[in-house]
Amino acid sequence: GLVYKEFDRERHVYTDDGPKYRNQRILGVDFGYTNPTAVLTIDEDSDSTYYITEEWYKTGKTNIEVVEYAKSKNPNAIYADPAEPDRIEEMKRHGLNVREVSKEIEAGIDRVRELFKSNRIKIHNSCINLISELETYSYPEKKPDKNEPEVPIAEHNHAVDSLRYALYMNSSSSESAGRVTSYVPKLRELR
Repeated sequence: GLVYKEFDRERHVYTDDGPKYRNQRILGVDFGYTNPTAVLTIDEDSDSTYYITEEWYKTGKTNIEVVEYAKSKNPNAIYADPAEPDRIEEMKRHGLNVREVSKEIEAGIDRVRELFKSNRIKIHNSCINLISELETYSYPEKKPDKNEPEVPIAEHNHAVDSLRYALYMNSSSSESAGRVTSYVPKLRELR
């Protein structure tokens, strides 16, 4: 019953520096306190491949600590858990570009699966919590004679939720904005 059966360490985990150029940097944020706050730093390259370059997976962090960390990553956009509107508002008040996030779990999971299938997600090997969650996040066992919606068990899901918020909403907004293929954005060299 694994949710992300498409994830394969050999195909999707990298050890080098990642992309030399990037179109944009986005962050996915799943808030926590007793449970960990998971912040993923994601660089999108010119081929729309997403490189998860870093994870910040911490318990006991205040919102101002989350804000300071997020600001230090200099993101173009942040996709944060919509269940925490007060924390999102505080991030906005500190000048962060926090975008709207849909909690459509099935559609978000489908989008992440599609990106894994097309080999457009690369995860740095230092992102041990994300990798672990991808290998354990699962659906409950199906009950005979029941037609229940496919909703994963709400455990081991902080980093994977952060990933889903960012990749589902970022791809949704860029696709709905109608990217024109002849448009070539100015790439920034990473240092």
